[in-house]
Parts: sequence; C-alpha cells; structure tokens
Amino acid sequence: MKYYLGIDIGGTHIKGGIVNLLTNDIHQNILSHEELNATDSTSSIITKVRKVITDIQACMPLSKLGGIGIAMPGPCDYAKGIVAIYGVPKFQSLFGLNLKEEIKKVSDLNTVFINDASAYALGEYYAGAAKDTSRSIIVTIGTGLGSTFLENDTVLNELTEGIPEHGYLYNIPYRDGMADDFFSTRWFVNTWNMLFPDKKVTGVKEIALRASNGDNNAQSLFENFASNFVEFITPFLLNFKPEKLIIGGNIAKASDFFLDNIQFQLKKLNLITKIDICKLWDMSPLIGSAIYTSNILENMENTKEKRHTQQFIVRGSIQNVA
Repeated sequence: MKYYLGIDIGGTHIKGGIVNLLTNDIHQNILSHEELNATDSTSSIITKVRKVITDIQACMPLSKLGGIGIAMPGPCDYAKGIVAIYGVPKFQSLFGLNLKEEIKKVSDLNTVFINDASAYALGEYYAGAAKDTSRSIIVTIGTGLGSTFLENDTVLNELTEGIPEHGYLYNIPYRDGMADDFFSTRWFVNTWNMLFPDKKVTGVKEIALRASNGDNNAQSLFENFASNFVEFITPFLLNFKPEKLIIGGNIAKASDFFLDNIQFQLKKLNLITKIDICKLWDMSPLIGSAIYTSNILENMENTKEKRHTQQFIVRGSIQNVA
C-alpha cells in the first residue's frame, strides 16, 4: 500500500491527512482538522477523533489505504492504544481509555500509535530538515517541550549513551524547576506578564510582534530564552554528538529572534552541531506517523510469513520422516 492515514492528536487540534509513501507528502492536500481543547470531555475528544478519520476515509476507497498512524502525547501504552496521561490537565479525561478500540468503531483499518514527538521527528527525517542525517535531536517547543533522539530513522532511548529515559527532556531538572517550565509558551507568557503586568499577553505571537516592532524588552526576552536553551541543551549535544539539532513547534515560528543567538553561543563553545528549524511544521507528525505505521505493519506481515514458512517446513519434514 502506498497510502496511509496520518493523525496528530495535539493539545489544541486533531489533524489528519492521507500520506503518499512514494513521495512522503500529503496526497492531493487531503486533510481534515478539528479544533480541540485538551481539557475537553472524553466523549467530545473521541467524537472529534472519529470525525477526522471518517472525513479522510471518505476521500479515498478503503481498499487503497494501508492503515492509520496516530501521533499521541504520552504517557501512553502505544502498543495497545491505551492512554495513561494522569496528573496534568492535558487529556486527563482520557486516562485509561482504549483509544484503539474506539477507533475500530469507525474504521476497520489497522491502527498503530506512536509518541507525537517521535512522529514529528520521523516526519522531519523522511521529508524535512533532518533528512539524510545520521544522528539528530529534534525538539518541539510549544505548549510543552517534546524531544526525540534519532540515529538515522531509529528512535533511541536511554539504552544509548547520552540519552535520558525515553528520550524525554521535558522532565529534566533545570534551575528551580524542570525544562518544560522554561522551554514552553507558558514561560514566555508568565515571564512577560510578571515583568510587564500593564502590557499583558496571551501568547508568544504577541511578544514576537512587539520584538519585530523594535520593542527592546521583547527582544531581550528572546535573548534570555536563547541563553537558557543553550545552557540546557549543551550537555546533550556534547554527550550524544548529533549532526543536527532541529527546532520545531510554535515557538520555532519566532526563530528570527533567537536562532542566530543560539548558533552564535554554541559556536563560542566550539560545538559544531548544525542548528536548523523544521521544514514541515504541523505536517511532520502526519507524515511521520504514517510512515512508521507502514513500517510496523510491514514488519508484522513479514514475521507472519516467516512463521508460516517455518511451520510449513516443519510439517513437511515430519511428513517426510514418516
């Protein structure tokens, strides 16, 4: 099969599209999108997930579709499709839900789950900024900090030297908190509103607009972010030695105000890792999850065929002996 459904379940949206595996892009721009609040009820979220899938399936005969890849935030039992998010507002209503079984009610296609940051990274590896790199770190900075360590197209974990547990950076202690507290939208918004309570903002886009208009305070905040990020990421660059560090997520859209600064500071530290901004943006997890699903299902099919062949040989041998 050359067509697969890629679905991204994010904190503000559910997006899906048909991915062409021959070209690693969205087939004929067939996409579906539903606005979402991660604190929505279980039934509301399930309804929107199903709608995106049915909308996309209506655009192509099911016989041409090989499966569905679901990019989903963790923690999650990705093999079974059971959500394990607990203790945070984001998707807590889904805790313990078998999302794979809910999807089966609207689709007979095989469904494979993958961590959303990993799907994003694989999308960038196959068709974006990380293409053809031997080792790369992909971080997404938005509502939180996502991270994936790649060796070619293989997602690595703590079994590889220089990588934290599960490849997660968000929970690494940093200053008086953890990384997620400093490399996220809420750091920008909270810091700005604390410093300038008479000029409150609700998102990074507003701060970036101020910076583009010459606001020194806004520019300084991005400089502060860049310095913090270099301080935090440097040990991982030294230990893992990636060829590239890719920055994605909504914060990357303001890269004009911090990317050069990060590159300059890393150069002063004699770090040769190339820094780049993602190329596919919100298409990355769709493409990544679809290709990952194709690989998983193909491997499963090959394993079945191998077992069938082995069983046939064993039965044949027994019959010959008899």
